[in-house]
Amino acid sequence: MNTMYYYLANFLLFCIVGSIFEETIKLLWIPHLQSGILNGPFVPVYGFGIVIILFIGKWVEKKIKGSKIKRYLVIFLIVTFLLTGLEWLGGMLIECIFHKVMWSYQDVPLHIGHYIAVPISIGWGIGSCIFLLWIKPWTDKLIKKIPRIWVYLVFFLFLFDVFNTFILKGFIYENLIDFFYFF
Repeated sequence: MNTMYYYLANFLLFCIVGSIFEETIKLLWIPHLQSGILNGPFVPVYGFGIVIILFIGKWVEKKIKGSKIKRYLVIFLIVTFLLTGLEWLGGMLIECIFHKVMWSYQDVPLHIGHYIAVPISIGWGIGSCIFLLWIKPWTDKLIKKIPRIWVYLVFFLFLFDVFNTFILKGFIYENLIDFFYFF
């Protein structure tokens, strides 16, 4: 399977899985949760997160010798920090561009501002290891069965959703100056 296609298929799959995950949390526990910035069924932070997890998993597999426990400890540490950084960056960019706080961990113990909390970060690390150990083999088989045309069609829909959200609704034009002042 083509490497770029593999990462694209995983990205799109987990953008959609992330949307379902957040909508389930919204339905069952947190009715006021705002799920994602896009209009469609995509939450890109989960797609970017899964690509990071896949890259780190592959890198550790090649570079770190020793026991499986050692490799997964390294994966846990690296991914915990990278996904925490991704979550912080995503939250800051959304706040800067859209003037919204989409989530807040201020009620979670050991939080650092809105977007980071130690228990959540540890959860990302544990979830990443669970994904690599037990879920990835299943999703790899699933992705091999999905016709390529469907992946490219969903990618086109994703790009249209991004275009619709940022360009057609005017977010880029309204918030571009604020974005540059933020940095």
